[in-house]
Amino acid sequence: MNHLVPDLSKDILPSKEAAGISLGMDFDEFRNSALFRDVGMEEFESAQEKNIWLVLHRYELLPWQEWINEIYCSWESSVTLTFDGNSKKLIRIFLGEGYNGKLLGLLGIGDRLDLVKDDFNFYFSCDAHYLEYKQDSDMFGEIIPAEISTNYRTAYSEEYSDQIIEGIMIYTNSH
Repeated sequence: MNHLVPDLSKDILPSKEAAGISLGMDFDEFRNSALFRDVGMEEFESAQEKNIWLVLHRYELLPWQEWINEIYCSWESSVTLTFDGNSKKLIRIFLGEGYNGKLLGLLGIGDRLDLVKDDFNFYFSCDAHYLEYKQDSDMFGEIIPAEISTNYRTAYSEEYSDQIIEGIMIYTNSH
């Protein structure tokens, strides 16, 4: 039987797929095709297992009275899938250390953010950078739906130009 194994070299396609896994996948489809183990928060965060998905079900009330109902599936801390606990659909894919694919064929984990400063403006919100097409592009003003986290938690600037990409997250347009 073939098991669902992420392709750690596959390019990242915003709003579509990463690691060869498509956003919108149903959690039952994941369970039927993946070798996985249900774990608690402590084991999930330490992520010592190799060649198996660690699955954490999170259903809790936050202090500001908002419920979180999500299912997290992690592969060696390189790929983390987030399923909506109600719809059971894959809504986010986070890629971290160990992932070798590139966002738009240009940026990957460990790269300097400024590799693309000639082609994109940087939009910064909530500790994450987003790429915005520049004025000379046919897609001027459009923001690429991918969150980029770096070793800084501040906006890119000449003063903070040596930012290294630590993670990239893609998501469905509804989240």
